[in-house]
Amino acid sequence: MSDKRTIVVVQWEDITQFAGWTDGGLEYSVEKKPAVATSVGFLVHKDRRYLYIATDHSTDQDWGGLQCIPRGCISSIKTIGRA
Repeated sequence: MSDKRTIVVVQWEDITQFAGWTDGGLEYSVEKKPAVATSVGFLVHKDRRYLYIATDHSTDQDWGGLQCIPRGCISSIKTIGRA
C-alpha cells in the first residue's frame, strides 16, 4: 500500500458523571472535572466540528475502531508519524 496515513495523539476532555447517591450537593458537582482522555490513531478526517481517528486501517482501505471527537473537547493534537 503506497498511501501514507498520519498518526496522531489527541488529548481531549470527556464527560464525567457520578451515578450514585451523594450528600455532596452542589459542592461535589463543582469539584468534579471532566476526564482528560488521550487517544492515538490514524487521522481519517477533520472538519470544523469533528476529528475522526481510527485504531485500525486495512489494505482494502477500510477503517476499524472509528472515533469521532467534537473539536470543542480537544485540547491538543500532535502528529507522531505516518504509516
